[in-house]
Amino acid sequence: MRGFFSGELQVEFLSDGRLMKLKKRYKFTGPDGVQWPVPKGAVTDGASIPRIFWPIVGGPFEGKYRNAAVVHDYYCSQRVRQAQAVHKMFYDAMIASDVKMRDAKILYFAVRLGGPKWDRLTEINSAIAVPREIRPPSDGAYGRQISKLSDAIAILEERDRQATLYKFKSGVDRLTAAGLDDVSLADIDQIADEVQQQPVPKAVYVDILQSQIETIDPLA
Repeated sequence: MRGFFSGELQVEFLSDGRLMKLKKRYKFTGPDGVQWPVPKGAVTDGASIPRIFWPIVGGPFEGKYRNAAVVHDYYCSQRVRQAQAVHKMFYDAMIASDVKMRDAKILYFAVRLGGPKWDRLTEINSAIAVPREIRPPSDGAYGRQISKLSDAIAILEERDRQATLYKFKSGVDRLTAAGLDDVSLADIDQIADEVQQQPVPKAVYVDILQSQIETIDPLA
């Protein structure tokens, strides 16, 4: 049994040209009968599929897996269900969208390896309404408060991107060698966990990090 979508995906791009908002409610029902509704007004940017993979697998709003990416993105931002279940739903939704199984497995591996992760505690707390007094301000003040850390954060993010990309390529090599038509999602989970733990040679990203460090003005 395959999953299915209910309704038509209707969206509009916001003024920044990057965010996309749903104009009406949309829902995916998995092959196990579990429903994954996305409310009208939900905003998505496709970031649940790590951006470093976009040049390899395509952007989240491109091709047949767009509908699956919208639902996956929403639940990765809400974090009200288990991360593993959310990523598995993404795979089922891609199959329901007629994405080739081999491509769906590669994309599933990508989100298992480099996509959002959260624990049971986060899942529980995310289902509780956020008190108004601790919500971040909407006037940009919060962003200005942390702007001085941007250079250091950029270095760490670039390090993480290069490490994740290295592990992704290593994992895809293993999946290809095992045969994408034959590997199960459990096999992919195991490879993702093993690849995640493997050390990354410093040479993979040290040159890029050094070039970034040299551009930082310590007196700024």
